[in-house]
Amino acid sequence: MNKLAALLFALFTSSALVLAQDNMKTYAKYDFVPGDKIIFEDDLTNEQSDEFPSKWDLVGGRCEVRKLNGENVIALLDDRVSITPLMSTQNYTPDMFTLEFDVYAKDPEYNFIIVNFNGKDTQTTMQELMVGAGENNVRYGGATGTYPNEAELLNRWYHVAIAFNVRTVKAYINQHRVLNAPVTEGKPVGITLATTAYEGNEKFIKNIRLAAGGADLYKRVMTDGKYVTRGIKFDVNKATIKPESMGTLNEVAKVLREHPELKFSIEGHTDSDGDDAANLKLSQARAEAVKAQLTMLGIEAARLACKGLGETKPVDSNTTLIGKANNRRVEFVKM
Repeated sequence: MNKLAALLFALFTSSALVLAQDNMKTYAKYDFVPGDKIIFEDDLTNEQSDEFPSKWDLVGGRCEVRKLNGENVIALLDDRVSITPLMSTQNYTPDMFTLEFDVYAKDPEYNFIIVNFNGKDTQTTMQELMVGAGENNVRYGGATGTYPNEAELLNRWYHVAIAFNVRTVKAYINQHRVLNAPVTEGKPVGITLATTAYEGNEKFIKNIRLAAGGADLYKRVMTDGKYVTRGIKFDVNKATIKPESMGTLNEVAKVLREHPELKFSIEGHTDSDGDDAANLKLSQARAEAVKAQLTMLGIEAARLACKGLGETKPVDSNTTLIGKANNRRVEFVKM
């Protein structure tokens, strides 16, 4: 690498790090913590364009996989289009669960995704949750919430996160919590995603993840000796932490501040895809990135150790997408 190339690379890397840290600061007060165990996940890997997404069932309307800016996304194309995950049982949502997905819309009209808390062909009546741009960005029963800058929800990806338990529903758009409402009807048994779309105003979704909720972080550490999370997310094949991970990181930092006797070994784990040595190196870099972020949140570095274990300690099968997703994790092991 010549000097000019090295300089350009250094400038690019520095700018990327500054941008990534700015994104993390934007999520500084984010308190959404994803569930512990993944029930369903679709990153649309190996899907074919113009085909129906293979991990979903069609309830109504029309949708297909398309390329958007070079990546696979689900395009919702029709009026009243609705899809539901392909699952082995109709009743698959526990008492506590979280749902996350990314949305892209081009037009403010009908820029919403409707989440119905029931699966396909079930007779259970559940209140729907509507999230997106509009007069009220989130609606659930009689409760509404508003996103502070609606222009941010058009012609760019925005992140939706929903936390459900037997008492309350919380909904987030990007870094903002926009709804905290009591559950109005029954227990969910599954989910469907729906919207209204038409030519020129298609909706696109990606990175869908449904996860079972877990016990209190401190209780889990005291009971199991560790806290296992899939809520700290990274860019593909990188140690760059995604900003929506801040909910989990903030919760870990809070527990460490409240219990100064605690010390953690931060252990990174990957799935089995790729080279063994590269996975080991990547998991170490990711553990160190988590430690660096926690120190920026005021936790003393001496209370945190790092260990990358790569693919050496799977907790699920590496032959399925869900198994791989459960193996990609960060563990905070009590020292």
